[in-house]
Amino acid sequence: PWLSDALIYIKRNLARGICAADVIAHLGYSHTAVNKAFKAELGTTLHEEIISCRLKLACSLLRKSDKTAAEISLLCGYPNAQHFSRAFSAVFHLPPDAWRKKANLRDEKQT
Repeated sequence: PWLSDALIYIKRNLARGICAADVIAHLGYSHTAVNKAFKAELGTTLHEEIISCRLKLACSLLRKSDKTAAEISLLCGYPNAQHFSRAFSAVFHLPPDAWRKKANLRDEKQT
């Protein structure tokens, strides 16, 4: 049950720029126990899960809103737009604005 609590905590607090230590403090378990549970249940570490949640939210906002990449970076808990752009590009191999254009073109073709 505490694993689902951790996931809810992550999603509710992304904009605060939380890190693994914040989640661990919220749960009250050791770093080792939390990462072991994440790895066993989700196949990922707590840190990787936080990044994944941030990027999923970013993709959703890029697709569904007209917010700038700078605004989205703050909503996803990144300290600045440059950090967000580097993290996003490392995973998607495109900067956020280029990814948005490509995603919107793909969406237009499907309708």
